[in-house]
Amino acid sequence: MCGLFGFLSRRRSAHDLLGDPQPILRSLAARGPDGSGTFVDDAVALLHTRLALVDVDPRSDQPMWDSSGRYCLVYNGELYGYQGLRDELQGQGARLRTTSDTEVLLESLCRFGVDSTLRRVDGMFAFALYDRIAGQVTLARDRGGMKPLFVWETPEFFAFASSVQALHAWSPLNPDLLTVQTFLQGYALPTTGRTFFAEVQSVVPGTITWSKRNGPPRMRTFAAWSDLDDPALAEELARETSEQWVDRLDEQLTASVQSQLAADAPVGALCSGGVDSALVAAIARRIDPALQLFHANVLGPQSEYAAAQRVASHLNLPLHRVDVDQAAFIEHFAEVTYHFGAPFLCQLNSVPFLLLSQLVHRHGVKAVVCGEAADESFLGYEWLMPNIRKTLRQVPVQAHQRIKAFVNACEQKLRGQIKLPPLTDRDAELVRSLPHGFERELNAVDSEESLVASMFKKSTIASLRSFTDSGHLAYILRTLLHRNDSLGMAASIETRYPFLDRNLLRLSHNLPLSAKLRIEPRLVDWRHPFVRDKWVLRRLASRYLPPSIGQRAKYAFTLPSHTQHRVATPYFDDSPLLDWYRLSRPKLRYFLDNSTPRLRLRLTAIDVWSRLFFAHESIWQVRDRLSAASFLSASPPTALTTTPSHRTRAA
Repeated sequence: MCGLFGFLSRRRSAHDLLGDPQPILRSLAARGPDGSGTFVDDAVALLHTRLALVDVDPRSDQPMWDSSGRYCLVYNGELYGYQGLRDELQGQGARLRTTSDTEVLLESLCRFGVDSTLRRVDGMFAFALYDRIAGQVTLARDRGGMKPLFVWETPEFFAFASSVQALHAWSPLNPDLLTVQTFLQGYALPTTGRTFFAEVQSVVPGTITWSKRNGPPRMRTFAAWSDLDDPALAEELARETSEQWVDRLDEQLTASVQSQLAADAPVGALCSGGVDSALVAAIARRIDPALQLFHANVLGPQSEYAAAQRVASHLNLPLHRVDVDQAAFIEHFAEVTYHFGAPFLCQLNSVPFLLLSQLVHRHGVKAVVCGEAADESFLGYEWLMPNIRKTLRQVPVQAHQRIKAFVNACEQKLRGQIKLPPLTDRDAELVRSLPHGFERELNAVDSEESLVASMFKKSTIASLRSFTDSGHLAYILRTLLHRNDSLGMAASIETRYPFLDRNLLRLSHNLPLSAKLRIEPRLVDWRHPFVRDKWVLRRLASRYLPPSIGQRAKYAFTLPSHTQHRVATPYFDDSPLLDWYRLSRPKLRYFLDNSTPRLRLRLTAIDVWSRLFFAHESIWQVRDRLSAASFLSASPPTALTTTPSHRTRAA
């Protein structure tokens, strides 16, 4: 795991355009505390900071050149199981100088080309390859978006970096007020295309982007979720028994965990107390008996510490924990916002994740495996389950609404008061999403009714493929991956994802829907009675864990300070929002006084972000200012579960 920055200069020397590289390197220091390197010539500048996990010797530092001196690589990520590709390269005469995956990636790119290499490798990555002779930079980002990559293109340069902070440290950025506006209207984090910065774009996962000095950048896709479609495998799985599915999953998940534990530095495991992280930890424990477990204990009535402790006791492993109280939300609001690079309310558990990452760092561990992506692959979110109770409750409500609308329409006709109807909620949602190109909508999941219907079809593979492609391995997951990367790397910690292994994804993608959602003649969970989520995963968990963990339901936790948090109105008197929206203080106060607590919280998030990136205030200045103006209301806390992106992962 590392940090990278670079640009291709189009009109003048890259030496002159770069200026002082130290602010950029400082912005990337947490991503790479073990070393840094810089290369600059007339055409290109390449900067790199290293978190050494594989071949920690300085011989594997970057930027790394091939033996011919033509190609130079800066790379952020990990390739899993790269030893097979290494053997293949050596069999063809390659003379490798290191034992790192970096050199294997570089040599493969030189020998086989970008497209062929990306078909061969599995892992998480974002890299830039410079071809000195062609004067070209080629960028690539992994299919899932596990590793971030941002670009900034002008007539003067084509720049790229692991973080917006690095680009901002090089040359000041400006806010994208359209993105700010949609955030205030309820939209979450954009994960492809537009960002909260007017100049910066987020590279689409699974794409290759390349640019030369004398031409605009071009892009093509090398991997999409639909590539996981395997009709032959789907038919084969459809003929197998349930236990054979469990055997396959056991084999693939074990292989994935084993490959992702490989490192020349300590690797631990996150343990929330849910089935996904517990299963990964249990498998990892068999491979590494000295494994360390880490847990963020969010204090309150829904603390999951007891469940996490049961996992640790069952595995006979120590559990390191950090306690997170309601004061932590205010105390770390600014710090999380800075590292997140955007308002972070789309992932409200970001504060616990930052503190958890700092705990991991204090124990000398550099990387952790986790259970992320299991819910997306195996349908584990509660709000995706067929909810019979909810459906029955909605019948009279919908009938009443239709009767009321009919009566109102008749009354207007009788009075001759036919008016242009107002925008519907659906219309308003479309308008809010327009600036982001309908990213969330095009990645939306099928409705509960569609899921219920598909469960009773003889052939469910097409429905399952549609569901998987429709978003949970896309938009929602990308917000979680951004949280894990940005806040993990703030503490110099790499997060690894066994459930995003390519072979495991192909298996989960082609499994029948009945392997994931299954009707059972018992009340499993009152929220969706007689339906068991993540069935095959829970069946596998029974081989490693007690039923109290393997069958534990997933819940969103409550953080009281999220819903009770208030900021006094005078806090906003010198907010950058005044200039952005050309508001006088009375107008801003009117806006604030008539805002709901949720909207005020979003305004606070935007204000904090704007102060950090555009008002030149430090994290500590913003923290102190916010703490002085903040208080907790007396209203009772409620879980923020209004949208998928607000869900907290119990696994």
